[in-house]
Amino acid sequence: MPTAVESREACVSKILEHFAGVPRTEEAFYLRFQTLPRAHLAALKCAWRETDDWRIFRRLWRGCRGKASDADRQA
Repeated sequence: MPTAVESREACVSKILEHFAGVPRTEEAFYLRFQTLPRAHLAALKCAWRETDDWRIFRRLWRGCRGKASDADRQA
């Protein structure tokens, strides 16, 4: 049986799939963020212990941008 942390990480990973294929500009990422279902935003706030939408956006933006950069470096 998965632990609470594993379940939370799986949930966050699934939500992050919403941002797959977004062009790596802050503007494009923000537009996609605006389409994130409110329930997903609430789940991220709970998982990351944040209350502010902008903190969630910044964390997502920095995290997804960093992963894309790592993939570019390996190509």
